[in-house]
Amino acid sequence: MNCPNCQTVIKEGEKFCSNCGTPVTPIASTQPPLEVPAQPQQFSFPNQPGVGSITISRPSNFVGCAVSYKVYANGYLLGKISDGGIMTFPLNYGTYEINIKCGMGKGNTKVTINDQYRHFVFQCPMSMGMWSNKIDFILTQVQ
Repeated sequence: MNCPNCQTVIKEGEKFCSNCGTPVTPIASTQPPLEVPAQPQQFSFPNQPGVGSITISRPSNFVGCAVSYKVYANGYLLGKISDGGIMTFPLNYGTYEINIKCGMGKGNTKVTINDQYRHFVFQCPMSMGMWSNKIDFILTQVQ
């Protein structure tokens, strides 16, 4: 199976594309394949009513590099991102408090996913502080 966004080969059992982070679901043989137009260097989410997403990229950095970011939406763990990683998390329409925790570092932001704003892309670097580390949310793209 290939990623509907970047056409990278997806290994059996994978839930996300290892290249671009697009969520993937196995397509049953009785269903026709989902056609998503290929747009290089741009995220393309399948047109599912009421579903959007956030993408979080974690730049490589020596500060906190040995510990994964834990990403939460409204208190629920969405997943973990290792140093230099990027992940996309599908979310139903609504307002979410997004939190990232990594050892003594933390950061948070609020997003509202709806028909007008379906996909948010954040770069989240960690900076060293006096008593704890800070994780910034830098909005790089909204679709």
